Amino acid sequence: MREGREGVPWLVTATASVLAGALSGCSYHHVSSWSNFELVAPDPAGNRASWGLFETVSGDWKVVDRVDVPSPPQSVQQDHVGAKDDFNLLLVTGAKAEAGTLSVRLRALDGTIDQGGGLVWRAQSPRDYYLARWNPLENNVRAYVVKDGVRTMLASEGVELGDGWHALAITFDDDRIEVALDGQVKLAFDHSAQFPAGRFGVWTKADARTQFDDLAIAD
Repeated sequence: MREGREGVPWLVTATASVLAGALSGCSYHHVSSWSNFELVAPDPAGNRASWGLFETVSGDWKVVDRVDVPSPPQSVQQDHVGAKDDFNLLLVTGAKAEAGTLSVRLRALDGTIDQGGGLVWRAQSPRDYYLARWNPLENNVRAYVVKDGVRTMLASEGVELGDGWHALAITFDDDRIEVALDGQVKLAFDHSAQFPAGRFGVWTKADARTQFDDLAIAD
């Protein structure tokens, strides 16, 4: 697969053969989503190290079968009840991007230490990546760079959202980052990228139990 402005739009109409081709190393443009989790078998026994399309880097990620999700019946859910400084990370396998718009729908279920979750991009390792996350406990959205496991905040904005599903999107390239919630840009700032093209996925912190659906990246 060619690194760079490669990816998928918000549509969720992919077939298994399209997804397999997209993740097998070939070049592609505007492949309809690999990311509504309908091609991943539910795992009632618990966490999997790898699902083929996704890799559990940390945390307890499960594909759950529900009717009240944006693209029913399946979504992915993080259930790990961790300590304050635990980061729970699920990454797409076999794909990298250095620019584009990364998007997901998420629903905060509960959590005492932390709630909500976010998107990761330009991931080089479990300890080196960019992150934008929404936290309903703190009523804010923030962007970070994580280097050697340490988060440095790049931008923050207060936001209050109701219960239920919300849309988070990050547009990024080598020089700028924009973060939108429910279609409204909340953060927009110039930034010289500190990492090259990298992997992307979803993230929660500590004991935040959160569901995700319709993960996509578009060039």
